[in-house]
Amino acid sequence: PDTDLHIEGSVLIDAYEQGAGSGLFFRDGFLNTNQPSITVQDHSGANPDGLAISAYDGISFRLNAVEKARFDDAGKLGLGTTSPDAVLHVQGGANDEVVALFTTAGGTSGSVQGKAHIGLSHFSSDTAPSVSLSAIEIDVSDHRADFAINTRESASSNAAPTEKLRITHDGLVGIGTTAPSAPLHVVGSTTDAMLLLEGTDAGNGTAPDIVLLRSSSSPADNDYVGTVDFKANNSNGDAEFVARIIAQTRDVTDGTEDGALHFKVAKANDINVDNSELKL
Repeated sequence: PDTDLHIEGSVLIDAYEQGAGSGLFFRDGFLNTNQPSITVQDHSGANPDGLAISAYDGISFRLNAVEKARFDDAGKLGLGTTSPDAVLHVQGGANDEVVALFTTAGGTSGSVQGKAHIGLSHFSSDTAPSVSLSAIEIDVSDHRADFAINTRESASSNAAPTEKLRITHDGLVGIGTTAPSAPLHVVGSTTDAMLLLEGTDAGNGTAPDIVLLRSSSSPADNDYVGTVDFKANNSNGDAEFVARIIAQTRDVTDGTEDGALHFKVAKANDINVDNSELKL
């Protein structure tokens, strides 16, 4: 034998018959589950079919003589760290690596659009998360996915959150729409402001500012450098131009730059900058 007790084969500790709290203890004179022990427990409230691993100063898990996980004495779980700073603290082993990966089998069949969600809630009694983050497969059997942020609108604890913002797989951002058609696409039914830029500088500056920059590697005179379009649905439901404001360079020479500003309203479904109603 290599130790005081050396058993080759299986061992049965029939703690079940003795009821919850019975099992294996590791400290003489401290036969309770607050001390190092492995005991059976009746977690379901019926039979002692559960298993409890207990310790006073924490529990660690090791592989190849290296600690991989630890429950400290405050109940915090650390994965990859021996000193967790939160209820769950995951620390990777190297820079620029995936520290945690959440997957679902829902989209692997090829006939179902895969979706995976991470839920957050500020009430322990909630039956559904108040906020969730979602990975949404763009089509069946497709490894590309959109990212969505969902929030609960109803005060009910079992109301599921609904999508408010989406970032598509190709980098488009949609607020109020699941199918953005521009780098930033905002949809809303409000008649109030849909875009608000608020400056809090106490000085006499002009902020907040809106800047449209045409960053061209080959600027030239008479380039069109920015457009503000106004559109509305026509009687057929098509979005058509109503008015347009266009900025144009007249001279791009360093030190003598000149510009022009065109104001145009639609006439017979036509907006042509060369026939501007007003040009500055």
